[in-house]
Amino acid sequence: MKDDGYRFVNHYHCPRCYTRWSSSDSCTCNDRCPTCNVEIEPHESEDIYYDELARQDLIEQAVRAALTFGLPIRSRAKEMLEDYGYSWTSEDERYMLEFTEKEEANRP
Repeated sequence: MKDDGYRFVNHYHCPRCYTRWSSSDSCTCNDRCPTCNVEIEPHESEDIYYDELARQDLIEQAVRAALTFGLPIRSRAKEMLEDYGYSWTSEDERYMLEFTEKEEANRP
C-alpha cells in the first residue's frame, strides 16, 4: 500500500449553500466550504487504510484457496472481491501477482 499520508476520504455537504465535496486527510476533520467558507463536519468518512487492508486480506485468502484446490487464481480473487462489493483494480492485480509469487515460492 502506498503511504501518501492520507488515511480518510471525508465527504461534506454544506447546509448553507448546499455545496458537496470530498477531501483526503490523515484524520476525520472539519473543512471549510469551498463556496461560502463555513466550517463543516464531514457527514461521512471512509477509512482508506482499512479498505486496502481488507482487499489485500481477501486477495490472500483467494490465492491460497486457488493454489490449494487448483483453481484459476485471478478469477477466484476477482470473484471474492466482487462478493464483498469491491471492483477489481490494477492495484489488486499487482498485489495478487506479487502475493502469488511469494506463496508459490514457499510451497514444497
